[in-house]
Amino acid sequence: MIWDFLFPKEEVKWEEKEEDGPSTKVKYSGPFDLKGLYQKLHDWLSDNDYTDIQVGQDYYETWYYHKETKDGLMFLKFKWSAVKKFSDEPEIKHFLNITVTVAPYNKNLKKGDLEIEIKSKRKWKEPKEEGSFYIREGAKRYKKDKLKPKLKESAKKLYEDVYKFKKEIEEFLKTYYVTPLV
Repeated sequence: MIWDFLFPKEEVKWEEKEEDGPSTKVKYSGPFDLKGLYQKLHDWLSDNDYTDIQVGQDYYETWYYHKETKDGLMFLKFKWSAVKKFSDEPEIKHFLNITVTVAPYNKNLKKGDLEIEIKSKRKWKEPKEEGSFYIREGAKRYKKDKLKPKLKESAKKLYEDVYKFKKEIEEFLKTYYVTPLV
């Protein structure tokens, strides 16, 4: 038919885009509860709707290293990865990678050196501007009217999440800091 010639049935092709988000570090040396810290990290991710990248539940650990000396010193490093769906239409996801390094940690004194690195990125799908005139123009309009405002909102939310997470960790560590009496 003539309509097939004027309006060919072709599908929109999508491509996945990725952008690094904010990253930050928390460094601390002094007394802290290692189990409590582990639980605080887990609870914050769960409470803020982040899930495991592979399983989709609340098991975030991707790798773990632990060594203990006969003197009671512990060396520990683990990495967690989490994802959160920001929006369905357009599809935007936020990713957090958390690396925790504790070296050395004295189990008896509950004291040690701690470094937590938080890295973030986001991924989204956007239409390719190829094909018929209607597909190209539709893709341009979609990017301008729908995708661009959502990406702006997404960047703001990811920034807020990273720095709220950092603040939560710092507040937790402050509860264990004891100032000496003079």
